[in-house]
Amino acid sequence: IVGSASAVTPLLSRPLHGKVYFVQGIRFVHGHPIHTLPTLLVPLRGQIALDLTAETSVAGSGALVTTFPAIPDAPVSRFTLTISGGRKGVLVITGNHLDICRKQQFAHSALGAQNGKRRHQRIEVATPCGKTIAQRSGA
Repeated sequence: IVGSASAVTPLLSRPLHGKVYFVQGIRFVHGHPIHTLPTLLVPLRGQIALDLTAETSVAGSGALVTTFPAIPDAPVSRFTLTISGGRKGVLVITGNHLDICRKQQFAHSALGAQNGKRRHQRIEVATPCGKTIAQRSGA
């Protein structure tokens, strides 16, 4: 379990809730297992049961891209996906010159509706850095 999720739709009187699972990526070619990038599984439960399965890829920039390609054609007024990070989390920062505390960190979200409308968001990502105090020169 690597996080939690919830979805609100005007079609139901209560939100759907569920845990987020990290699923090993394996596909078979001619009967032989091929390891691929892991994916996410989000089984939402409430008045209905809905299993969301993600596809994961790496963009040319090195950014991790997670896509939920099969979502029902239903209005969703709010979707919250929380993924645990840090030392024991599934999201970690690696590399010698990466400092996530220098500036705010953001994730980018692109949502596409069945009617063709699209929405892009820039979502601030929580970090373990705490507040930083700017140094004043001459002090």
